[in-house]
Amino acid sequence: MNESSKDVIDTMKQMYDTRAYADMMFISKDGKKVQAHACIVSSKSAPMADHVRAADVENGARKVKFDTLTGNELEALIEFFYLAKKPRNENAPALLRAADIYELSSLKEICEVILVDGINMHNAIERLVISHEAHAYRMKFRVYRFLTAHLDEVLKMAAYKDLVYTHTELSLEASKYSSAGACKFQMPDFASLSKSGLRANIGGPKHPPDL
Repeated sequence: MNESSKDVIDTMKQMYDTRAYADMMFISKDGKKVQAHACIVSSKSAPMADHVRAADVENGARKVKFDTLTGNELEALIEFFYLAKKPRNENAPALLRAADIYELSSLKEICEVILVDGINMHNAIERLVISHEAHAYRMKFRVYRFLTAHLDEVLKMAAYKDLVYTHTELSLEASKYSSAGACKFQMPDFASLSKSGLRANIGGPKHPPDL
């Protein structure tokens, strides 16, 4: 790391640590208030810049409410804007969704890796849903591989059975994917309701990590 790069990192850390002259107030769904600099968050995300422009102004500060992030998740998101710090594992699901919304490709890649590394029988269906909702197609493919490798157990899971009723399009996709892989997934025929298939890397980063 050269001297100028180190100076930039040190400056960003000081801005994050002190929040001196912060002109934004983000509010989590549980009421935690997190300060930030509009110029920092706007420069790294066009959707966030739209939020900043549309924010309500109160006592000279713009305010934005996040209805989907807890205080800890929101703090982790703001920290990433400044320091690009890897989030804690427990914040990865929420931050993956946020990264998709705010077009933060590097954060999205990091969260995908965290979630793929932690797949198990207790969370596999949940992570399939998360990958679908966050358009994380590399992650989704890896979840499908895990599910098909543990198919006998998956077929008995309540979460798997509920998927048919809670995420119709996704259940159809799972059926098509498993059929292509010569697996034993048995799904209702939703062909008349929707058409869907696994789309690798659509909307994802141009050079995603090897998950």
